[in-house]
Amino acid sequence: MRRQSIRRSVLAAVGVAALTVLAFDLGMGGWMLLLYYTETMPPATDAAFWMLMQIGIVLGVVTGYPVVRRLQRHRSTPA
Repeated sequence: MRRQSIRRSVLAAVGVAALTVLAFDLGMGGWMLLLYYTETMPPATDAAFWMLMQIGIVLGVVTGYPVVRRLQRHRSTPA
């Protein structure tokens, strides 16, 4: 019985991690794709590139935050 409980917990944690990373990647990846296809992405050696990537990180956090909040509200065991 204990082994099933541990396995279930690990699978739940992997699922939560996957959802969180997917939500972050939608924001960050979407921003990068927008820059790429509008041909406004500067080379990686340019300072503007790094500033635009910081904007992408912020967008990733903004898209990932609702998923994390929802998962926190619906968790069944304290962590």
